[in-house]
Amino acid sequence: MSLIAILTFMWFTRKSDEYTLSLWSSGANAAFAAIVLWMLFAPFLEGVYDGFNSAHSGSESELDFPHEAGGFVALLAFYLTFNIKRLTGSF
Repeated sequence: MSLIAILTFMWFTRKSDEYTLSLWSSGANAAFAAIVLWMLFAPFLEGVYDGFNSAHSGSESELDFPHEAGGFVALLAFYLTFNIKRLTGSF
């Protein structure tokens, strides 16, 4: 619940100055890149892992790609990038 409150506060103050706008932009760009990479490469890695396990165990497993974790990956990328840029300055 506090995550939603923090995100709401950040949404309404995102264009208050250039520094905050650059932080928000960096976080949004990182979240977009993370979700695109997640949707492109996570199924491949999951298939490789299942293929490796089925080759060694002799049994096939069901497809269990965690596509619903994409939202978590995007939020994590946003907050990590936002806070890293905030703590280290504008590099």
